[in-house]
Amino acid sequence: MNNSTALVAVGALGDLTRQQCSGALICGSQSNAAPGRMLNHAYSSLGHAIESKANRSAHALGLGPMSIAEHIDAFFDAGEQRMVKLEELQMNWSPWLEKRCSKLVEYSLPQETARTQVQAFRSIVTIITRYPVTRTLLLKSKHLGRKRTNEETIAALWARSDDSHPREWSFYCNLAATCLAETDISGILANIPCRSLGSIQTESGALSVIERLLVALECGVVLTVSGALVVKYLAGILEMPTFWLGGELACITIFKKLLGRLILLMKDLGIDSEESLLGDTIFDNEGIDSLACSILTGVLGWSTVDPKSQTWFRDLAEVVHLIRRPQAETLLTRSWDLATGPDFLSLIPDTEPSTLVILTLAWDQRS
Repeated sequence: MNNSTALVAVGALGDLTRQQCSGALICGSQSNAAPGRMLNHAYSSLGHAIESKANRSAHALGLGPMSIAEHIDAFFDAGEQRMVKLEELQMNWSPWLEKRCSKLVEYSLPQETARTQVQAFRSIVTIITRYPVTRTLLLKSKHLGRKRTNEETIAALWARSDDSHPREWSFYCNLAATCLAETDISGILANIPCRSLGSIQTESGALSVIERLLVALECGVVLTVSGALVVKYLAGILEMPTFWLGGELACITIFKKLLGRLILLMKDLGIDSEESLLGDTIFDNEGIDSLACSILTGVLGWSTVDPKSQTWFRDLAEVVHLIRRPQAETLLTRSWDLATGPDFLSLIPDTEPSTLVILTLAWDQRS
């Protein structure tokens, strides 16, 4: 039986009905004919029903990892305000933020439910990749102790003593551990002023952070932990205003590379196929969705360039048309909303073959 704890007291689950509990037991009892396993599945199903209710109740009360992450997001805000906050934190820590970061790490420990851990893992990755200075604060948490030198030792702190975790638990556990650990990827962003993360120009003439991340993002790595982490970092950097303030040739050249990489990532997901190429494989589609959102939002606000006059416009059109495909509606929900919204329909009309066929038939009938 799952011995993990819920986020809130069972008393907060007052409206979890007897029918829901009974349904969970019945569902579990039918999954395996062996008597011992039948009882185990029954308790497991009931536990998941209670756990899900507990997590929803906790979030409503301002508890749980997702709620903590929302508070941190609100602290940083967006745009120029985010840049100011990040710069301030590079000089002076915020006790309030440090406390929230430590609480977020606490939710990743194995005494929490497995699903709460997954939420914590995902929140840790999102917070670090959007606000890189928080990585140091998260690592300072007493809940990590001294075992924070590499991915393996961090992941070991989160290991569960049972097998009750959902399928995606291992993937997001490894992703969060890699995000916290000292790696080649974290080294790319080390000691870089926040306002320079999105800058293409460097004092030494070396590759910029974005260029180095693109180099690290090899083709076909959409399913790897390192690939997912690089995508999340790129998304976070492109959410900041720095990159979009530039209109020089170097910036435009890099943007074309970003579009090309995004196209390959979406094709790796099978967005251009009628059927998913990944099946039941666990991958971080949220990261690709965030990267696509950052790019589309940036284009709409890129005041220094006229999209239709740029050499990368054709690549942008391919990105938008890929996101408008049926597969993307469920995998890339936020960017799908943008690509099918009025701003992009005006910039890049829907010219899918099916639409052209309908228009052609209508014209033939009029003739």
